[in-house]
Amino acid sequence: MPTHYLPATIQVNSGITTFINVFTIAPENQQALLDVLKSQTDSSIRKQPGFLNANFHRSLDGVSVVNYVQWTDQRSSEVIHENPEIMAGFARYQALNVKMDLRYYEVAFAVGQQAIIEPQNGVVTLISLFSTKPPHQQQALETLKQELCSFAKQQAGFVSMSLHRSLDGTRILNYTQWKASASHTIADVLTQHEPLMSLLEGACDRIETHLYEVSFAADAHRLVVQ
Repeated sequence: MPTHYLPATIQVNSGITTFINVFTIAPENQQALLDVLKSQTDSSIRKQPGFLNANFHRSLDGVSVVNYVQWTDQRSSEVIHENPEIMAGFARYQALNVKMDLRYYEVAFAVGQQAIIEPQNGVVTLISLFSTKPPHQQQALETLKQELCSFAKQQAGFVSMSLHRSLDGTRILNYTQWKASASHTIADVLTQHEPLMSLLEGACDRIETHLYEVSFAADAHRLVVQ
């Protein structure tokens, strides 16, 4: 058994299963949702066979929480929905009137340093969720690789960027890390989304973007809090 926390890393062709749940919530309920997720993760989720880590991101504007989870395989992730105790926990945060966008992803592209997810890592994370249709997902992915990645990696404070493709073909998730001191650079990237959407016209229907910090994380052995 490892003696220290093993943080999540993001890499192409890692051979693991990535499950991402994007919660949309009223700002006044964000902390309550995080508290419920923390309790459930610590009491049951992290003890399940095949679980590697879960990483809970709090949007700085209060309207979103993103859980980035890694499993050894997809079946290990799916089987938790057959566990009555875990399903009862799901009902607790659904009672907070959250909207959920939960899907399996693969890392399609990465640039910069290897992304490491952990609390107190000195970075701010920009997460963008692009809605697309299966026939257009690859087109949108290629556009993002060419337009967004080339812009981001030239900016001061850039650390890493990875593009995730949902296995059902309906989403692309951009996970970008910036040095926390580079707030002006992050603002510049956010302003690029309007012209970017014109380039994605016909391939993407919607984009949702927020800045995040890692609130807490867990591996199979322990919980690590910000």
